[in-house]
Amino acid sequence: MRTALFLMLTGAMAQAQRNEISLQFGTTLTQRRSIALVEFLNDKARLLDRCRSELNERQFAVLLRVLREGPEGF
Repeated sequence: MRTALFLMLTGAMAQAQRNEISLQFGTTLTQRRSIALVEFLNDKARLLDRCRSELNERQFAVLLRVLREGPEGF
């Protein structure tokens, strides 16, 4: 009985540790994606500000279409 209880508790503790590691990994991954998105949006704004006067309407529309897809790309 005691051995079975000990094994149950050990298994539960190991599962809790795995869950905590998974949660930390997921949080880190989410933070990295958020940072990448913010950096992309900043770069996009700078590019659009710089190119707005140099591009004609069609070129600007194409640039907007390419940038609409976000960090994952076109």
